[in-house]
Amino acid sequence: MTFAEGFLAGLVGLTLLPLWYLAVALRTAVRSITWLVEGTERRNELEREKLSQLAKIAAGGDANGLATRLDAVESGHQSTKLLVADAVERVTALANRVSARQRRAADDLIEDEDREPEPSPEQREALAQLLRGAGPQPAAPAASPSNLTLKQRSKLKRQES
Repeated sequence: MTFAEGFLAGLVGLTLLPLWYLAVALRTAVRSITWLVEGTERRNELEREKLSQLAKIAAGGDANGLATRLDAVESGHQSTKLLVADAVERVTALANRVSARQRRAADDLIEDEDREPEPSPEQREALAQLLRGAGPQPAAPAASPSNLTLKQRSKLKRQES
């Protein structure tokens, strides 16, 4: 091979190598752009599908299990609130009635205490004798058989235990 042929082969090789590299890079760029465009189109399609379903649901045109269940839960919550309010009202009414009865009973008791009956003549005489000291004297406490006081008996019992 002569110098001219070698030079020409080197020149062709040096020219083809960057062209080959450029072709591979261009192919990779085209594939990436294609993949990106297809992915964007698919995403847009999915968004349109979901948004149309959401628009139907928002407009109330499409029956949705979630919306139906949410309505059922809300109505159940409202009925529970009404039930609790009714129970509170009944308990308050009952408490007011009981309080009124207690007030009336206390008022009647105060009125009864004000109208204390007068003692009979026999009771007056018995009271007069007691006040003068002529009445029967209170009985002395019975002595225990062991002649121990209550305090001493409790100490003995604690020591035995």
